[in-house]
Amino acid sequence: RVFASLPPHLLTATSRLGSFVVPAPPRDARQAAANGHVGCRDVAAFAESFRASDPLRARCGECLLVCASRTMATLGELEARMEDLEIAVLGIWLLLHGINITFMQAGFALLELGSVRSKHAKSILFKNVADMGISTLAWYLVGFGIAGEGASGSIGNDYAVRDTANFLAWFHSFSFAVTAATIVSGAVAERMTLPAYLVESFILVSFLYAIIVRWCWDADGFLAEDWGYVDFAGSGVVHLTGGVAALTACIIVGPRTLRFQVERDESGRAIVKVADFRGHSPSMSNLGVYILLVGWISFNSSSTLSVSAVDLELAGRAAVNTVVAASSTMATLLLYQIVIVGSCDLPAAHNAILAGLVAITAPCAYVTPWAAVIIGAIAFPVYKFASVTLIALTIDDPLDAFAVHGANGLWGVISVAFFAKGDLLRTHFAFDSHDDNHKGFLDGGDASLLVGQLLGATVIIATVAAPTAFLLTIFHAIKRPGGGSLLRVDQDTELLGLDFKYHEGSAYPELTKEDVEFHNLAQEAERRARARGGKEKVNRQKTVVNEEGTCCWGLCSTHWAVQKGRLDRASSEELAEEFEYQNSSGTPIVSVQTGRALDTSLRQASGASGDSKHTS
Repeated sequence: RVFASLPPHLLTATSRLGSFVVPAPPRDARQAAANGHVGCRDVAAFAESFRASDPLRARCGECLLVCASRTMATLGELEARMEDLEIAVLGIWLLLHGINITFMQAGFALLELGSVRSKHAKSILFKNVADMGISTLAWYLVGFGIAGEGASGSIGNDYAVRDTANFLAWFHSFSFAVTAATIVSGAVAERMTLPAYLVESFILVSFLYAIIVRWCWDADGFLAEDWGYVDFAGSGVVHLTGGVAALTACIIVGPRTLRFQVERDESGRAIVKVADFRGHSPSMSNLGVYILLVGWISFNSSSTLSVSAVDLELAGRAAVNTVVAASSTMATLLLYQIVIVGSCDLPAAHNAILAGLVAITAPCAYVTPWAAVIIGAIAFPVYKFASVTLIALTIDDPLDAFAVHGANGLWGVISVAFFAKGDLLRTHFAFDSHDDNHKGFLDGGDASLLVGQLLGATVIIATVAAPTAFLLTIFHAIKRPGGGSLLRVDQDTELLGLDFKYHEGSAYPELTKEDVEFHNLAQEAERRARARGGKEKVNRQKTVVNEEGTCCWGLCSTHWAVQKGRLDRASSEELAEEFEYQNSSGTPIVSVQTGRALDTSLRQASGASGDSKHTS
């Protein structure tokens, strides 16, 4: 009777699940609370109002208080269980995505393996394995603590991960850290010493990358908080960092031997010829790119770091834009190669896909899919221009690490200022202090976002380039007794192949040390023939000097070439004469022996087949 006499508006309440109005007063307060018609705190306040307003209703108020206390206890348990469930779901989210991102290391290893020459195969694989181990320890001991909350939402500055609450945050953030370090590996392939590279990786992950993470992804970081820098998944934080370190290392280490050769034409003008050092296994690189593509979806979508309804929408948007941008870059490459070049280059396709993935990493959660198409389409000319520019400057980057990660990391950071949607940016943790005009130009924003992005990119470049250059310069200045420096292997080891010097032989049984030595001698003879007066006595297209990859392993001996019919009699005789001629000019006696061996191989091959001349 008491409930029936109350006006309906007194039963209006707001629970933790939403606002509502009860259409008719319930007769039983206990049932009302149990069915969620009123929140537990509202029941308690309602009961107190009974007791204060009318003594005759005190008894009813006491009953309501009992119902409220019991309901509050029940809802308290439910709330605790919901919190535990939310933590569990978030833990699974970070754990599974972290595993997938970590598997990207296999993709990088295969990509680099297929992009180097076969005599360096073991070296590049070992470098990737060692790099992951050293980078992991660097992040565990130092980097994670410096990064603070920027490391996947960790709690405090937890060096060596002593707080169990940070385990999942450490695992997820470590997969990002080792990615930044691995970018440098391909840029210095085939010539940098392993100890120097590992020291550089340790410094990069433990200090440089960690500081950048703190500035850009921590809520209190000065780039994010003060300047409104936006980088959802790491175009700048991860890829520009790795790309700048790679470019700095390429410049200081220098190009691979014989990559750039200065020759003079008939007028005496110097001409720089670029040797095309093609990788020995495009199929391995292709598999690596597919692994990276799958991992990249986790890389971008998991950067929400939470699993609320809003965050899952951002994660879905990030996944869609990631795939769309990569496809757009690939389509732009196809148009360029079919219309302009006239042929399709597989390594270029690999780099184009990766360039699109790098470019979309920063804006992936803040742009629409049509904007992702534009960002991906622009990524290819950015990559191509950077790649051609480095070659023009005689900077040797075997995997185009800077063109892919550095140049397009910068483009991804800048693209946020043009395409980011303001309502999506409002979900970013650092934007409470920024006005509504802090959004992309195409969404009506002002220049504040562009200023923040450019400042952030500038800080990242300076923070990485200067310390890396200082460290590598010191290694380069210290010479080793056996030749070379602490930074770079000696020339003989580089020409022979790092596998034979440091890794107990080639990764492929078919490729022997003698094969590589014969190949190097053939190259040297060809260069000397040109230098004698421009008369090229050895036809490069017919000899084993075959950087286009028509030989089965990319490197074979001249003896093998003769036996298989890849070298004709005339070219072989000229090569043998060239060796003997060079001996008369002071070349070691091995040249004469090699020339005689060539002649013997030629005669044996001709006699076995009954043909006096073998043509290619």
